[in-house]
Amino acid sequence: MIQATIEARETEKTVMKKEPPASASLKAAEKKPKNKKTLTEEKNGSAKETRATEAVEKAAETEITEEANFHFKLKDDGSVEITGYSGNKSEIIIPSRINGHTVTGIGRSAFSGNVNLHSITIPNSVTSIGGWAFNDCNKLLKVNIPNHLSAIGEWAFHNCYSITSIIIPDGVTSIHEDAFSGCINLNEIHIPDSVTSIGDNAFKGCTSLTDVNIPDNVTSIGNSAFARCRKLISFHIPERVTIITQSVFYECTSLAGIYIPDGITSIEKEAFAECTSLTSIHIPEGVTSIGDRAFYHCYSMSSVYLPDGITSIGAGAFENCSSLSSVNIPDSVTSISYSTFSGIQSYYHSLTIFAKLGSATDRCMRGSVNMSYPKDDIEKLTVWKQKGLCTYCGGSFSLFNKKMCKKCGKKNYY
Repeated sequence: MIQATIEARETEKTVMKKEPPASASLKAAEKKPKNKKTLTEEKNGSAKETRATEAVEKAAETEITEEANFHFKLKDDGSVEITGYSGNKSEIIIPSRINGHTVTGIGRSAFSGNVNLHSITIPNSVTSIGGWAFNDCNKLLKVNIPNHLSAIGEWAFHNCYSITSIIIPDGVTSIHEDAFSGCINLNEIHIPDSVTSIGDNAFKGCTSLTDVNIPDNVTSIGNSAFARCRKLISFHIPERVTIITQSVFYECTSLAGIYIPDGITSIEKEAFAECTSLTSIHIPEGVTSIGDRAFYHCYSMSSVYLPDGITSIGAGAFENCSSLSSVNIPDSVTSISYSTFSGIQSYYHSLTIFAKLGSATDRCMRGSVNMSYPKDDIEKLTVWKQKGLCTYCGGSFSLFNKKMCKKCGKKNYY
C-alpha cells in the first residue's frame, strides 16, 4: 500500500508541469479514459505519462493524506473506507469526507494495536466498522459509535482495556464475535432494541460489567458471550431466545439471579459452570436437555427444579454442587449419567434423589446417592425383595448369574 503511494508521488513529480492540480488528478483517476492509446497520443505519445496516470489510479486506492496520516481506499460506490493510520496523535477525529468522497467505513484492523490512541471521533457517515478495527488499542478511553451503523465487526474492540462505557446506537442489529471481549474496565453498556443477535465471546472477560440489559428482540446469544464477567450480578434472558448456549455464563462468579424464559428448549454444555453465587435455578417446562457440566461447581446452589418433559441430563451436569440436598428427577428422563451428581455425596453431606422405581435415573444413580421413591414404589420394592426378584423391574435372575436380571440386565446387590 505504502509502496504504491510512493510510486504515485514519484511519477507525479515527473509530470507535475504537465499534470493538472491534485484535485483534478484525483477526478481523472476516478474516471478512467475509455482508450489509453488515445490518451497517449493526446499527451504527445509519451508512454511515461501513461504510466503516471496508471500510478495515480492505483494510489487513489491507498492514498495517504499528508496532513492527517490516514490510509484509505476508494470503494466501488465512490465512498471512502479508512484502512489505516500512520500518525501518533492520541486524539483522532475521522473526517466525514476525504478529497470530496464520503467516508463510510473503517476497515479491518485499521487502528489495531495503536498504543497512542486515547480518543476517537467517528462521523455519522460511517455505516460499518470492520473486524479487528480497534483491537488491542489498550489506552483507548473514549469512542463514539456512529448512528447509522448496522453491525459491529468481530474483535472490533477486543482488549480495549481502558474503555469504561459504550453506547451502541439504534440501528445496530448484530454484535459480532469477540466485539468487546477482554474490555476489563467496561462497566456500562447500552444495547438498543434494534439488536437481534449477540455473537460468541462478545463480552467475554469483561470483568467489571455488573449489569447489562438485553433487549427483547434478541433471538440468539452466542457461546461464551458473557463468560468470565465476574461482577455480573443478574441477567434476564429475552423471551425469544430458545437455547442457552455453551459456556455463555461460565465463571460468572457473582451471578446470583437468572431468569430463564419458557421458550428455552435446551441448556448446553457448561452454560452456568462455576457460577458459584447461584443459589437456585428454575428450569422451565419446555427444556428437554441439560448438557454436560451445565451447572458444574455451582456450590451455593441448594435447590433445583427439573420439569416434566426433560429427557436428557448430561455427565457432570450438577457435579460438585455441594449444597444440594435433594433433587426430584421426572419420569420423562431417559438419559442420565452416573456422574451427573458426582462430588456431592460424602461422609459429611448426603444427597437424596427422588425418582420412580426402575426409571433411567434409578438404574443409573442407585448405589451412588440416596434414592427415594413414591409410596407405591416403596411397597413394590419391598415385595420384590421378599420374593427374591430384581429390585429394578421385578424380573427374575439368570440361572448362571444369580444377581443379573434376565429382564432388564441390571445387577442386584441386596
